[in-house]
Amino acid sequence: MRKLVVRQLEKLDLQPIDKIKIYSDFKIDAQLLIPSYSTLAKSPTLPPLSEAAKLNIETILKLTMVRERALQKAAEDGCRSPTSASAGDEDVKRFICEIFDLSNVTSASTTEPPKTATEGGFADGVNDTTGGSVPTLQNPAPQRKKKTASTNGTSNAVSG
Repeated sequence: MRKLVVRQLEKLDLQPIDKIKIYSDFKIDAQLLIPSYSTLAKSPTLPPLSEAAKLNIETILKLTMVRERALQKAAEDGCRSPTSASAGDEDVKRFICEIFDLSNVTSASTTEPPKTATEGGFADGVNDTTGGSVPTLQNPAPQRKKKTASTNGTSNAVSG
């Protein structure tokens, strides 16, 4: 029955945000959302607040990360006035699969698990904006004061 419902949903001409909302609410295969994510990521404008409010904050942040990576890629590729729409479809799809932690059927490299810190990845499972995890801020480690001996035998504290 569920497969039938999904087939019928796929036939409907839903707006990208509505489709993302419905599929997320009912936990329908997120792979089917790649075209909707791509449409939103490549749009020259952001959706109106009334539409964006339908999505959860995690989805909005991930879409923003995709847009930023697409913009960066377009600039790296030499676009003089880059926008997220300037990036290639395959690049945007790859960014979506990486950031939303979806397997990319056209690229085997995105199906590998994220590297751990010892393998050259990021610590604490945070993959910056290149992986599926949403970056989190952490408190900086406190700095310790180093002691150095002066010429008269007393020690002076030096921060560093």
